[in-house]
Amino acid sequence: MNRKPDPEPPEQPPAEPDVEAGSEAESAAQIPPDRELWSLDGHYFNAGSLRDLLETFADLDVGDVVFVARPARPQVGHYLPAHAIVQQLAEQASDECGEAAEGWPQVGPEALFELDRFLQSWIVRHCPVHFWNMTDVREHLLTREDIARSRRRAD
Repeated sequence: MNRKPDPEPPEQPPAEPDVEAGSEAESAAQIPPDRELWSLDGHYFNAGSLRDLLETFADLDVGDVVFVARPARPQVGHYLPAHAIVQQLAEQASDECGEAAEGWPQVGPEALFELDRFLQSWIVRHCPVHFWNMTDVREHLLTREDIARSRRRAD
């Protein structure tokens, strides 16, 4: 079989992308984990306070349900597990060499553990997280006091 030559590696690593001050990525990374965020639908938590949510959605009223939750930085190290790399190796070998590659690679649990540790370390070091999972999601039934407090502060 004809094999394509491997591409030449770049001589220098690519430049870091510029992140503008106040950009979404930067501000999301700075959200303190003890802060609550608010949402109209329980999926997009983009209001920093109940007041912000009520100002954004002026048609909300007493008895409407909104959501509140706490941001938590996701643990992304497991997004690319070692077994997926080994499976990709096996598939590539099978695609390129057919049955001759059957049963390859033979990787034991210690080697998988070592690769997992390396991948997790690499991901944490080179793929900084600028997004959050929302935890402790709770419904909040809007009260007369919520609406009045929001309107008093807006005046």
